[in-house]
Amino acid sequence: MRGVWARTAATAEPTAIFAEDWESGIGDWSVSNGSWQVGRPIGGCSAHGGANVAGTDLTGYYERWTDSRLESPVIELPETPVDGTIWLRFWHWFANDEEGDYGRAEISVNGGAFTAVGRHFLAHSGVWSP
Repeated sequence: MRGVWARTAATAEPTAIFAEDWESGIGDWSVSNGSWQVGRPIGGCSAHGGANVAGTDLTGYYERWTDSRLESPVIELPETPVDGTIWLRFWHWFANDEEGDYGRAEISVNGGAFTAVGRHFLAHSGVWSP
């Protein structure tokens, strides 16, 4: 399951604050400037869990050099998780054109500018990875 997690008690396991499995379609997510789709993949990979994925082109190839974003609905996060940590966890499989295309995860706080988190995803993963 993909989502946002936090520890809600000092001894508790992290619990999901928000999760998405794509089985009900795109839902409240939005797409900016691009070809993001939700559904069954036709070329490249199979779904990690269930039948559906979110991807930039479910039939195979995306349009190169497109600057596009798949945005979640607004997520209300706890002000102070017990251990001070909130995790963004997701599984991904990617195949980017090796001539400079890449993917990345970004966050926006209170509607502000988006900030990249973690590393860029370059080239081709070949497998689903956490």
